[in-house]
Amino acid sequence: MKKNIFLFLIIFLFVFSPIVLANKPAKNSLGMCDVWFSKDSVNWENATAFTSLKLSEQFYVKVWIKAKTDLKSLSYHMSCYGPPYDFELLEKPGNLPDNAQLYDFDLSAVGDITFWAPEACDEHTVIWKLRVTPYSDFTNGNVPLNIDFEFFGEETQSFYFTVVSVNIVNQTWVDYTSSDCVILSSVERNSDLSNITSGVEIILVFVFLSMIVFFKKRK
Repeated sequence: MKKNIFLFLIIFLFVFSPIVLANKPAKNSLGMCDVWFSKDSVNWENATAFTSLKLSEQFYVKVWIKAKTDLKSLSYHMSCYGPPYDFELLEKPGNLPDNAQLYDFDLSAVGDITFWAPEACDEHTVIWKLRVTPYSDFTNGNVPLNIDFEFFGEETQSFYFTVVSVNIVNQTWVDYTSSDCVILSSVERNSDLSNITSGVEIILVFVFLSMIVFFKKRK
C-alpha cells in the first residue's frame, strides 16, 4: 500500500508540475548566437518574447554572437516592417570593439552591425536601446522585430528568427514604472503548453494507474 502511495505521488508531481523549457543558443559549424528582450535592461526574456508596448515606449535587445573558428566576418541585422516603421534605434551602443562597424543605410534596419575578421572563440554581446515609433499606425496588433545572423567563412551560414512580438497599444508612453512591465516568466511563457499537453497527461495518468492495479493484482 505504501509503495502504491509513493508511486502515485511521483506520478502526480511528474504530470502536474509546471513545465519549463530551457532555451539553447542557435548554433552551426561556424558559430553561435542568442538574443534577449527587456523593458528595463534588468529583467531579460529569451527570444521569442511576447509583450505589450505603448507608442514611444522604450525597450532593450541584447544580442550575443560567437565564432567557432576564424571567420571573415560575423554580422546581424535587426529589422521591422514598414513604412511607416514600428521600431527605431533610440541610442547607438557604446564600447564596441575596434573590428565592429555599425550601419544605418537601410531604413528598415533597427540595428545593423558587422564584426570583421573574428578569431575562433571570439564573442561579442551588444545591448541595443530601442523604442516603438510614436507615429506607428499598426496599433492593437502584434508586430514582430526580426533578426538575421550571418557567419562568413569559406562558406556562409545564417539564422533568421523573431526577437519579440509586440502588441502596440494605442496610447502614448510617458515614463517607465515597474507596473508597466509585462515580461513573462518561463512558467508563464509556457503555461499555454498545459492546454496542448492536457490530453497526453490524462493518458499518462491512466497508464500509470493501470500499472499500479496490475502490480497489485500480481501480489
